[in-house]
Amino acid sequence: MLKYTLCVSMTIVLLYSWSRAQDKKLTGSDVDFASIYKHEGLELAAENNLTDAVNSLKKSLSYEPCNLEVLFYLSMAEDPGKAGFLRHLIEIGRIKKESSDSLIRALNHEINDDYIRFVFSGLIFDRVKKYGEAWQSYAQAVSLDSGQAYIYFLKARDSMNLSNYRDAIGGITRAMQLKSCSFRLYFQRGLAYYRMASIDLAIRDYQSALALAPFLKRSLHNSQLICEAYNQRGIRRLQDGQYQQALKDFNIAIAIHPGFSEPYLNRGVTFRKMGIYNSAIEDFNRAIELHNNYVDAYFNRGLTFNEMEQYDRALRDLKTAVIMNPAYHHGYYHMGNIYFAQNDFYAAIDAYTRCIEADSNFVWAYYKRGQSYDRLRKFPGAINDYDHFFIHAPDSFLDQKVNSWERSELLKQWLEQRK
Repeated sequence: MLKYTLCVSMTIVLLYSWSRAQDKKLTGSDVDFASIYKHEGLELAAENNLTDAVNSLKKSLSYEPCNLEVLFYLSMAEDPGKAGFLRHLIEIGRIKKESSDSLIRALNHEINDDYIRFVFSGLIFDRVKKYGEAWQSYAQAVSLDSGQAYIYFLKARDSMNLSNYRDAIGGITRAMQLKSCSFRLYFQRGLAYYRMASIDLAIRDYQSALALAPFLKRSLHNSQLICEAYNQRGIRRLQDGQYQQALKDFNIAIAIHPGFSEPYLNRGVTFRKMGIYNSAIEDFNRAIELHNNYVDAYFNRGLTFNEMEQYDRALRDLKTAVIMNPAYHHGYYHMGNIYFAQNDFYAAIDAYTRCIEADSNFVWAYYKRGQSYDRLRKFPGAINDYDHFFIHAPDSFLDQKVNSWERSELLKQWLEQRK
């Protein structure tokens, strides 16, 4: 019995290491009885013990009734014309990339069922990451038998690997029409929608997946994928000024994946824009705890301290941001604004100059540096910066463009009169 158990365990590792990675991502469960009985059923089928194989596969379904893979294997095990082919899955699980073509030729020679040949060829190609060939094989299979949700799922998964998300959505939707109770279908379609930037549709499918399988949140991989969708919708709502709706999305994102720093940052930005500064600081602190080199968190905490009139703390955070990323021009710019407000125009000029060195297209640094030169009566420098802003600033900043032009012309006249 011990020898048999060890044999089964080794077969499981060799045969399904590639697919279990997917299952573990989805279930996040260390004790997965559905998979244990599935592998036992396939091992029994490989020994031509089809009666016990069917019983084991049915036990697997008792733990996960809508497991498309098990349903497909069970349909084969119960079909006298297909049951014998299940033993080849062990060969597929052990295949190496360099011998994949020879195995396909051998199976094509031995298997007289075109549908099974295409399915098995797809599994082999998937095993060696030849996703285009796998997709073609599954497409041939569904053209012969359009009644198996699992094959549509496999084909859609390869569409995802090929970045053909519309095809993936179409295939998964067809699989749902055949078997709508599988959480994997909703989860995968949600991921396809997310990658197409259809965030609302992605969240709708993720919610359906979570309703069918609440344990999805236990998986770090999947919780982060779901979290990212809510986080992205929250960002969109934040940009549209829908602060309460944005907060709801960031709250859900954090609840689903508390270890992901970005929703804390974005919720903090939302609180800052709402004037709820203490809550904003708490979120930026948490984001930094999770990601101690998080430049955006230091920058936004600096802006929040500035709005709270805690200027020393604001400057400390902004300096930290630009030390971490010397190309972070916004950090220099806001440092300059703080110095400017404190009438420290030399420090302001230095900060604005560093901002321009980091991004010469950031026209506001020229405008503010021009004002700093102006306050110090360094009029040639002020004129150059005002003129640069007038020429390069977008017309949407018309008032500032007019002001810079008028001030430059006035200074030019004054310098001319001084000659």
